[in-house]
Amino acid sequence: MITIALDGPSGAGKSTVCDIVAERLGISHLNTGALYRAIGLYVMQNNIDPRSKDSVENALNRIDVDLNFDKGVQRVLLNGTDVTDELYSMAVSDVTSTISPYPMVRTYITGIQRKIAGKYSVIMEGRDITSEVLPNAKYKFYIDASSDVRALRRINDNKNKDNLSLDDFDRIKAEIEERDRRDKTRDISPLVIVPDAVYINTDKTTAEEVAEQILDIVRGGECEE
Repeated sequence: MITIALDGPSGAGKSTVCDIVAERLGISHLNTGALYRAIGLYVMQNNIDPRSKDSVENALNRIDVDLNFDKGVQRVLLNGTDVTDELYSMAVSDVTSTISPYPMVRTYITGIQRKIAGKYSVIMEGRDITSEVLPNAKYKFYIDASSDVRALRRINDNKNKDNLSLDDFDRIKAEIEERDRRDKTRDISPLVIVPDAVYINTDKTTAEEVAEQILDIVRGGECEE
């Protein structure tokens, strides 16, 4: 069984890279951020104040997040409904960034992550996979990119969905840097680069090139056993 743990900030290209690696190795890609986003979506849909830790944590009793893998592609179910296509708006991102540090939210999601990693060969991405969720994973990577590059990617990826243009660049960049600050300074499971993770900057590389770097390492490691 193969377990690959991958961390990095929002917009660094983690999901695309993981999709490629999962397809090439014939394993499942677990985007843990989508699990947190499902809770964020519930909070938003039910008019719960995301800044109220108690309100969010009390709502967990009414939330059931589950996953299906369709030919290795992850689909997220929220209380039995497939909400995968609703998870990536900027509004959901903002709410998710606020609620994700709450202890009970992290405990809830970590349980799901570890359960799946114990059953399947996976490449798992998030903010604390290498440091907290799967600290004993054989393969660990940290995917990074500058805030300028990530802002441009967000505009290009969401310009039709959120009507974004280059006029939004400064605002988007500021939002990204604020989210980075929250992710890296939160008290519980902050985003860090663990000593044994392979660091890859994606500013000047394609997702295909990054995936090939990961595949070379994983295939080499599997051949050694």
